[in-house]
Amino acid sequence: MIPAPNEGAALEDGPNLVNAGIAVPGVQYRRLRHPSRRVPPFAVLQVDAQGMAVTRRLLLLIIAAFVAGGIAMLSLYDPAIDPQAAAALADRLATDYHRQSGNPRAAFAAREGRQWADGWEFRWRYRPCPEFASLRVWISRNGRRASYAEFPDCAPVTGLPADPRKT
Repeated sequence: MIPAPNEGAALEDGPNLVNAGIAVPGVQYRRLRHPSRRVPPFAVLQVDAQGMAVTRRLLLLIIAAFVAGGIAMLSLYDPAIDPQAAAALADRLATDYHRQSGNPRAAFAAREGRQWADGWEFRWRYRPCPEFASLRVWISRNGRRASYAEFPDCAPVTGLPADPRKT
């Protein structure tokens, strides 16, 4: 369609399809891409509520962030061991102590156990002086760390009445 003579001024600024009567009013037309222009490597997948385009790269970044967060949460989750497993670990440490020190198991009273907020404490009182000396073993709540908290010594200041430990 050829524009009317009175619309020539509008054509001087560039083609205006609405003024020329070619376009339909209210419809938005996008610019045509030249064939030499490259299409972006990650095409637009969808448009969110604010009108922002979500690309594949952004989608992969979001997925990677969720996976990393999940791995971090699983690594931070540290389940506590049950009382039987903690007692077995403490008995193993006590057996190692008896083997290395030479103190017989008969020199110690029965095992006492106590659970604290951050771990387990097991104690065997030393029969020659049960009010002063005991073998105490500390086990962390998750069971990954176990150590001796106290060795039996009837006179901790002088150390004279107790047999020397073999290390």
